[in-house]
Amino acid sequence: MTRYQKTKGLVLHEMPIGEHDKRLTLLTKEFGKITAFAKGARRAKSKLLAGTSIFIYGDFLLYKKKNYTVTQVECIDSFHAIREDIETLSYGLYLLEFAEFVSDENNPNLPLMKLILKTLQVLTKGTLQQELIICVFELKALSYIGLTPEVSHCVLSEDENALIYFSAVQGGVVCERCYNQASQPVQNISQGTLYTMRFILSASLSDLYTFKVDEAILKQLKTIMRTFIGYHINKTFKALEFLEATK
Repeated sequence: MTRYQKTKGLVLHEMPIGEHDKRLTLLTKEFGKITAFAKGARRAKSKLLAGTSIFIYGDFLLYKKKNYTVTQVECIDSFHAIREDIETLSYGLYLLEFAEFVSDENNPNLPLMKLILKTLQVLTKGTLQQELIICVFELKALSYIGLTPEVSHCVLSEDENALIYFSAVQGGVVCERCYNQASQPVQNISQGTLYTMRFILSASLSDLYTFKVDEAILKQLKTIMRTFIGYHINKTFKALEFLEATK
């Protein structure tokens, strides 16, 4: 059995090793999240120099023994435009951080990989509110890892009417009469925000970034996502901290 394996992959993280090498975290089509070493990739004349930086999406040729070693990369997309301003770059870095944290080692999740690539493409175009792009990505990504919030009926009574609250702890919407039974914090959710969440969760990838929302819905959606992620993932993301500190 050959030790050489081909896969499409996205560089989520890079770290210098020794004088000239790199350790990469790749999100791959066939193998899920893996760690791979790129020997000599930091040398100025290395054939791996351009293909082993964060945001690079390409065809990787890997040699597998005890560990994966990158032997060749053919770049498909570098998402170069994402580096044009600090805010867009920071959102892009957050996407990579988030993807690295929620992806499983050696467990392919093709829908999640396609979502990340699509979101990076949309982020570079600048046609949608960046905060909306991030909220859409977060909610859809959570659904791909088994953390879908309930948005069709009350999580306590299964009532489909008067859904005007959201409980991150309970994991979804709460109806008006169940408010006092819900674990805090409980947040208000408008019908516009509820409809937006339902659309995101049901939409195909091609339709996912085809809409805009007003500032009130975006503000509420962002608050709900921050609370939900904070409770269910409980991870500090450096790029997101930087963004929030600069606003």
